[in-house]
Amino acid sequence: MDRMWKRFDQLSGKCYMNMISSTMDKDVWDEAFDALVGIIESERKVNPDFAGELYQVDDETDFAHDVSGFLEDYMDELDMHKMYERLYEVCKTLLGMFHWVEDESTDIRFVLSKALKGQGKIGEAVVFCERWHQEAVKNQSEEAGQVSAAALVYAQTDAGELAGAEKVVKEYLPDNGKCCEENEMIWRAAVRLYETMGEKDKARRMRRSLEKYEDEVDKMMEKEFTDFGELFAGDEDEDWDFEDYGDEDWDFEDYGDEDWDDEDEDGNDDELPFS
Repeated sequence: MDRMWKRFDQLSGKCYMNMISSTMDKDVWDEAFDALVGIIESERKVNPDFAGELYQVDDETDFAHDVSGFLEDYMDELDMHKMYERLYEVCKTLLGMFHWVEDESTDIRFVLSKALKGQGKIGEAVVFCERWHQEAVKNQSEEAGQVSAAALVYAQTDAGELAGAEKVVKEYLPDNGKCCEENEMIWRAAVRLYETMGEKDKARRMRRSLEKYEDEVDKMMEKEFTDFGELFAGDEDEDWDFEDYGDEDWDFEDYGDEDWDDEDEDGNDDELPFS
């Protein structure tokens, strides 16, 4: 199994080298993904319970291969280069490989709907998003409800089903609302809808609210980045000299094979979302 993981690491490394040089070698990305699928299938032959959820692939390999990051970048590359047929196949494969009980499949389903539209299968995209949205509402999943609603609005807008799309928008966005973190995705879809409908005043008002929200996020991120830098900047006059710590030799081998994890004292750990 180690040899298979090493092969995946080599292929994914080539993928990222290509990204740096702005070269799209589709075959390398496809080969890396197929290798990853083969690894998971092989792992499950030995242990049927291996990585029932997507995030657990990284958990169970001590984050040595950044599988979630690779998959996100792979789908971004396929989307960027409009390789929608392959993108659809990848999404279908991922949806079928994992349970999606502890983790939401919203990101992948959203991409799948876009892949359908990219292939010109607008009607199929509408049907897919309608079923997905009905499922999300039935399961009372707030995240899936918002994302599936946005995907449905985009699909119906592209299909010319503007009345249906506006009905969905009004279910989620009040007339006097403003764009925020909770409604950003459907807000963006609504802007697209009203621009398509030719309702210029409404589209302009909503776009201003979206841009204001984006500015607020940018300022918040800039402040966090600045605060982070100041935290580690320390005193400019302070000279760090590891000799101050005596003759003690630091050797991580002294710590043996101890497993490190990110759990806090209460046993909770941070689960990074796919997107």
